[in-house]
Amino acid sequence: HAPKAQVTRIEVQEPKLEMVLQGPRDVLYGETKTYTITVANPGTGPAENVVINLLPITPGQDKAGVSNLGTIEAGGRREIEIDLTARQAGELELRAHAFADGGLRTEASEQILVRRGELEAVVGGPEIKYAGTDATYQVRVANTGDAMAENVVAEAILPRNANFVSATDGGAVQEGPGRVQWSIGGLRPGATRVFELRCVLAESGSNRLQILTTADDDLTSAAHFNTRVEALADLKLQINDPQGPLPAGEPMVYEVRLINRGTNAADGVQIASFFSEGIEPISVEGGRADIGIGQVVFHPVARVAAGQELVFRITAKAESGGNHTFRTEVVCTSPETKLAAQETTRFYGGAVENALSGG
Repeated sequence: HAPKAQVTRIEVQEPKLEMVLQGPRDVLYGETKTYTITVANPGTGPAENVVINLLPITPGQDKAGVSNLGTIEAGGRREIEIDLTARQAGELELRAHAFADGGLRTEASEQILVRRGELEAVVGGPEIKYAGTDATYQVRVANTGDAMAENVVAEAILPRNANFVSATDGGAVQEGPGRVQWSIGGLRPGATRVFELRCVLAESGSNRLQILTTADDDLTSAAHFNTRVEALADLKLQINDPQGPLPAGEPMVYEVRLINRGTNAADGVQIASFFSEGIEPISVEGGRADIGIGQVVFHPVARVAAGQELVFRITAKAESGGNHTFRTEVVCTSPETKLAAQETTRFYGGAVENALSGG
């Protein structure tokens, strides 16, 4: 006896997955480009329930897209096109995974360079200035990115109550106070523009100049510079004597003017006027004062505000003819200041000239 031999042929079908990702590798920020994903089955059996996952470019985000391709027969292929908009600059990796029944898996990736302009604003100027003086600032705007920056605009916001004087390269004052603008236009990668701005700073304390730059594709940059402004009092003394020659024995008016030309108040001001021998003060207008022999001492003035003017009028009578001197002195404690002014007036008549005439 011998066993009967039997032969059976079994064909094993094995599906496979391959994937290719194609598209531009160099794009500009904000551009929308089309990428093609090709999934092929080089195997001998159908790949069933094929699904493509397009992974997020930025970690932590949801999947960028999911496509269900169904069944891909042996030797077949499927293509899908996706439109992607570049919203992140720099080197990015675009990745896609494909899955099918039976544990089939494949993936593809593409390195993409997203180019974008990048604005940088820098401003420099004086660290300390006195109120009411010019301050000059240098403004620099640069494109530090790797793509063109289009429609670049730089704007300076002046410190409060500062007055615009001038700006180079077409800088123009905008509607509303305290704004100066430059229309730069296109700025290629690595390019720099430098401007100069002059303004008068009025307020004491910290004065901030702000620079804002903008361009297409939401490009922005900002910078600021602080200048410390010091305000000072600046007292000026003026005296006006009556124009001679004048007759002795008649009352004449002498005028004292004290003006604060500075931007800060003057504190602790003392004023005194003196007459030479032969002329005596009679009365005072414009302030309280003590009248003595040949002198008028005004009561101390606690504060003379910036821009304020004090006017005093002293009535005096010459007792004799000749040249008589009128002198006024001012002493201020803050800021420490000493001022003096003197005038001489010619008088005729009186005891001196009567004696000469034998009277």
